[in-house]
Amino acid sequence: MQRLPLQGRRDVLFELTEHLPLDGVMELSAAVAGLRTQGFGLALDDTGCGFADLDTARVLRPDIAKLCITVVRHAGLGTLLDADIAGSVAQLHQLGCRVLAEGVETQAQHDALCACGVELAQGWLYGRPAAADDVLPPVLA
Repeated sequence: MQRLPLQGRRDVLFELTEHLPLDGVMELSAAVAGLRTQGFGLALDDTGCGFADLDTARVLRPDIAKLCITVVRHAGLGTLLDADIAGSVAQLHQLGCRVLAEGVETQAQHDALCACGVELAQGWLYGRPAAADDVLPPVLA
């Protein structure tokens, strides 16, 4: 196993994002386990739609499951949809995941997602993208 330069830092997550089905999720779990032994966490992108479903989360046990923006866009549109989201969030919590909502754009989405138990969010409701130099303090040598 190759030692990574950030090994041992507890504040580093690697994000698994996929554009093809995860046919080899069991084989991938061995690679994830190797990274975990080095102290890294896992974020699983696009959970709840597309290729990252709850079964993938059950196998990989990510630290953070990022709800797909397609799911987030339906938050706050009706009680049945919100109940489905809340059910998925509850299952992810049972797996030990924190849940992050991607693409929150409205206060109604924010409120509905909070009511569903989502604890983290990102999106234009909170701020527009900015260059790191514009938002981070300078690093002193």
